[in-house]
Amino acid sequence: MEAIGTSAPAPVGPPIMLLDAARRVLFANAVARRLIARRGLFAIVDGGLICIDPRCDAELREALHALALDGVRMHARVDQVSLAMRRNGRLLDLFVTLTVLVPEGMPRVSGASRQALLTLHGPMPALDDLDGGPEARFAFTPAERRVAALIRRGAPPKQVADELGIALPTVKSHLQALFGKTGTRRQAELVHVLLTRAPAHAVHAAA
Repeated sequence: MEAIGTSAPAPVGPPIMLLDAARRVLFANAVARRLIARRGLFAIVDGGLICIDPRCDAELREALHALALDGVRMHARVDQVSLAMRRNGRLLDLFVTLTVLVPEGMPRVSGASRQALLTLHGPMPALDDLDGGPEARFAFTPAERRVAALIRRGAPPKQVADELGIALPTVKSHLQALFGKTGTRRQAELVHVLLTRAPAHAVHAAA
């Protein structure tokens, strides 16, 4: 696997990894390497991939066993499994698919050659939360994060107030703080920055 680093520009696309029966990472694309380096969801321990969340890790182990990468239980093997992802016991808006890959020319019943392609699926905001997205980049407070999460989905201030159980003036105060931290002036600009990671000056130039 390539050296894991965090100095490169933010990569795009879903995190993808190729695993063997021992959970060794044979390949990881730039997004996956960045997630591993930040230890937001995955980590490398004793040469193998683990999920930071214990329950998630147990489910990953069971999923890989179901794929029979080691050739055991070949009569019961499946070619793809999915599992929901968790962090700190909380279910995330993310899920993983594990798909069996067999090198060209090798029989599909050959367990020794079987590998699993791990792909992490989910909306970009959920991945941003794991990978130092806008909330981390702009140093939002916990209250501002909650407001930003709803604003990003297109909720108007009144709906934000109702869903969070706070007063409308409080929402507007948080919005002003979000505008100040992101360099935006309107809710539409704020949403654009949150969804695309575009700098505020680029949003103003396009307006």
